[in-house]
Amino acid sequence: QAHSRQMLTYSKRKIREESKDLQPVLTIWQAEPASEEPKAIVSWNARLPDDTSWHNSVPWVRFATGAMVVQRTEPHRILAWDTQARSLSWQTTQESFFEPEPRLSAGYKYLFLLDEGGLRILDSATGTVAGQVPMDGCAGVAVHDGGHQIGAISRDRIYVIDITGSQPTRTVAAYSVSSPFGVKCHWVGDELLAFEGAGSDMVLYSLDLELPIWTYKFDHNAYMGT
Repeated sequence: QAHSRQMLTYSKRKIREESKDLQPVLTIWQAEPASEEPKAIVSWNARLPDDTSWHNSVPWVRFATGAMVVQRTEPHRILAWDTQARSLSWQTTQESFFEPEPRLSAGYKYLFLLDEGGLRILDSATGTVAGQVPMDGCAGVAVHDGGHQIGAISRDRIYVIDITGSQPTRTVAAYSVSSPFGVKCHWVGDELLAFEGAGSDMVLYSLDLELPIWTYKFDHNAYMGT
């Protein structure tokens, strides 16, 4: 997090010296430009004691503010930690079997949670619901760099949403790029979305034409770093 000069890391440590079991740990570091190495500020167990596995979830953790960290833990659980008070601030459940990756807004004020019934927009500091967009399974969200616009992908449509409410929601067909299992996508300018495909594919999708206009398949050896 550049403005607070803090860095968040995820690692695993032995629960006991003689044990082979590893406990996931989150650590916040202070990184000053003039210092030779970062200074550890606070560290804590990344999951609650009754958590047993990630299942469909992959480790996902982000700064929401300089003091607030939002984390996905066991299946369907989202936790927010107040690192200054060293306490759990709020928690909620992601209502989606495949658990597509959550996203934060450009200014970190909102958390976009992808549910079976649509997109849920939460205040990242309090966990309260700021808005909802009903759709047939929200599979992915692209956050525009400008901060006011997102693209929410359902199983067959892209919803272009102005989160300030100043523009009406635009609906675009997305049969060729969406998936019920979750998709990752990114804005390219104002009328294009880049979708990360299976393996090493990238698809550039035109909102105006409602069609893929460019597909790139990365060299497998280069992509895998071999």
